[in-house]
Amino acid sequence: MIYKKDTKMHPASATHPERSTLEAFRQRTLSPAAMLDLSDHLCACADCRAQLAAPPATVADFLGDDTTLHLAEDDIATAAANPAALPAALRTHLASCADCQDEVADARTFLPRLTLVPSHSTPATKKPHWALWTAAAAACLATAAILSHTLRPTPPAPTTQLVAELRDGGGPIGLTIQGNLTGTGNLSAADAALLTSTLANHHLPTPATATAPTTGTLRGTPSSADTFALHAPVSEVTLPTPSFKWQQLPAATSYRVSLYDDAFQLVAQSPNLTTTTWTLDRTLTPGQAYNWVVRASTPHGTVQSPRPPALEARFTVATTDTLARIAAAQHQPHPHLLLAAIYAASNMTDLAHAELTTLQQQNPNSALVQDLARSLPPSNP
Repeated sequence: MIYKKDTKMHPASATHPERSTLEAFRQRTLSPAAMLDLSDHLCACADCRAQLAAPPATVADFLGDDTTLHLAEDDIATAAANPAALPAALRTHLASCADCQDEVADARTFLPRLTLVPSHSTPATKKPHWALWTAAAAACLATAAILSHTLRPTPPAPTTQLVAELRDGGGPIGLTIQGNLTGTGNLSAADAALLTSTLANHHLPTPATATAPTTGTLRGTPSSADTFALHAPVSEVTLPTPSFKWQQLPAATSYRVSLYDDAFQLVAQSPNLTTTTWTLDRTLTPGQAYNWVVRASTPHGTVQSPRPPALEARFTVATTDTLARIAAAQHQPHPHLLLAAIYAASNMTDLAHAELTTLQQQNPNSALVQDLARSLPPSNP
């Protein structure tokens, strides 16, 4: 290494590298031994550090633009847990950078399972992982980082790595480490985002709004000699031809279901039934709310559920847009997880459970499917 004496600002014995040597250090063209030698000098010499940057205060000043080229520590953690949560620019970088993929793979070994971790950084504004330290300490760390990056063996070419996978209908679907879906066919942007979040989170979506009773408790009311509970649909969204379920009344000889609209006008009525289920034989209006009652005939008279002052058994039919989305999903080659996610997001809990039952049969002992089932509210009796 070439040094010169500085007799103006330092004792005669002090030596400093030539400007060309400092520039070679900046460009990382010196040998590893020379890089270590010069880094020792930089840790002790503020003037030489000042020649590298004016003046260097962070590791980024010694690493130049390299800190803008790789994922920060928080983004590595995000990519390990859920690559889909990264901004598009970072996913693009991760897909082509073997070093960052190696860091993500290392981080993944410490995660019990995937969870979403939000990230707001972009390559253009990314800052180094390290905190701001003193200039001397920053110089030493910068040199160590340079040598570590330089001497690290080149990893093999990146391959497509799945972070979630299950069998769905006609074949497997999955999510790659880059946040891309596999095997799902042609999906709308909204459906692709819904599946990506579901697979990455191991969690079905929570409905944005829910049809809920205003006060009191209706579903699951214990029966006695003169009362019984209505099970479904209550405080949920349904298809236009819903099925009704209620609790058996021991003394009942028959049942009759009556359906009313918001104006309390009778919309439909069942025949006398000896079972505790009934499926409507006509189509209800999308987006419309309804309430229903069941009247049980007994040797001692008629018992109605619900009856005042109990709450109405109320439900809402899915909107036209939701019904169109469901119809499109039903025509997909791998429909069950997508339908479960749409039903869950639309507060159609029983239908979501039915789709998960199919997935459990196709994926026995799958931890992913078990997590999805636990993310749903309990099914109706």
